[in-house]
Amino acid sequence: MSAIQRYQTSVGLAEPAQPPSVRVRRRRVPKKQHHRAIAIEAGVKLAVNSLFALVAASTIIRLAPDMRSHQKQLKVIHQEVELMEARVDGLQTNFKRHFDPQQSYRVMQEQSSRIAPNQVQIIWVDSNTQQATIQPPTQNQ
Repeated sequence: MSAIQRYQTSVGLAEPAQPPSVRVRRRRVPKKQHHRAIAIEAGVKLAVNSLFALVAASTIIRLAPDMRSHQKQLKVIHQEVELMEARVDGLQTNFKRHFDPQQSYRVMQEQSSRIAPNQVQIIWVDSNTQQATIQPPTQNQ
């Protein structure tokens, strides 16, 4: 009964609906047949669930080698990505260095053989093979 019908009944606006006086008789099933039906139902459920478990297990067994090969490929890809990230970081640092106005003079010095007039060029030589000679820079006239 809905809230509106209960309200109408309590106020006296509508008469409550009477359920029909017809009684439904239930047929009794003997206990033995009832237990047999429950046993059959449980057996069918068990068989279906066992079938599902068997299908799931066989699918997992079939997919396991593919999963391993995909994991190996993923590991190789991750290693390559790490190498590329390191390379990109190096290139970005080099790029920033070459286009930094404060370091442009130093970069030009590195890329050419010229040195500033107030600097002396030092060449490191192995002492066992040869004696190092230091020559003063020549003055450009």
